[in-house]
Amino acid sequence: MESLSALQNKNGTAPKNPLCEFCDDLGWVVKREGSTRCKCLIQKIKIRNIGEEFADVKLYHIKPKNETQTKIKAIMLKNPYGSYYIYGDLNMGKTHFLSALYNKALDDGYIDTTRFTKDKIFKKHITEWNFDREKYCPINYELFENREIKWLFWDDVGKSDMSSFFRQEIYAIIDLFRSNPNTFRLVMTSTFSLDELASPDYLGSSTIRRIEDLCEIIRLK
Repeated sequence: MESLSALQNKNGTAPKNPLCEFCDDLGWVVKREGSTRCKCLIQKIKIRNIGEEFADVKLYHIKPKNETQTKIKAIMLKNPYGSYYIYGDLNMGKTHFLSALYNKALDDGYIDTTRFTKDKIFKKHITEWNFDREKYCPINYELFENREIKWLFWDDVGKSDMSSFFRQEIYAIIDLFRSNPNTFRLVMTSTFSLDELASPDYLGSSTIRRIEDLCEIIRLK
């Protein structure tokens, strides 16, 4: 469990603002009933993972640009804990919707069991987690199998090449999700449709079928 100062040290930055009035930048608030994470630590985790631009995004703050986005917002407000595959052209709000769902998960206390990754760094998460736990937030099949991670937010799917090892790991994770839909949650975004990602050079048709079984497919336009 990381403290606020540990997160700041990873970025090589010393705290510039006054200490948090609730936790003195320790990241934890001690109450009679026990310790809880301070809001300042949750906010720091959001900024590190999804960036300051998206750290405050809430579903109810999103302003739909058209009727399609209005319907999508309504679907997610009704079921913010669902699994979704969100795709569409650039600048259509895919990452905003994903960030809103991710932020809600953290705000609701699902920090330890939730992981966020982007396509270009997912391979590092998968292959290097065991060698540098401090640098790469661990994502690995065993962590899902042991229920240490239950929710995965995967942004920009299809942006980088995939090795056969990585493809096999992803298949195993998605297959586990599909077999236990009430336990696991998957939210993905991409500029590509699932048909385009079904190429054997990327996810492959077997993985795509499992994503289709698990996720509600949403096209932003």
